[in-house]
Amino acid sequence: MNPLFIICIFIRLSIVYLTFYLGNKYPYLMKPIGLMFALTSFGFFIIEFFKLKPYGASGNKVWWNRYIHSIFFALFAHLTFQQNKKAYIVLFLDVIFGIFHYLHHYTK
Repeated sequence: MNPLFIICIFIRLSIVYLTFYLGNKYPYLMKPIGLMFALTSFGFFIIEFFKLKPYGASGNKVWWNRYIHSIFFALFAHLTFQQNKKAYIVLFLDVIFGIFHYLHHYTK
């Protein structure tokens, strides 16, 4: 398994935990966090729609679907704007989707 993928998953799970923690301890931070994810979602969509960056940071062709991540991030942002304390579950589902997509892509 690619070590960069493992690092990516660890970081994304850390973000899930952070949003869970902040949502419960400091709920007033959820709207700014939601805004960050809304902008990231928009960025993913624009990059994918206009094919602006077909290669990732490591120089390899991007195999993951930015549209799907864009939808997950947009849904998370929407839920945070509504002050939904369970919005972090959407990010967790995004991580699970990413793991399955990775396994599907590399175990053909």
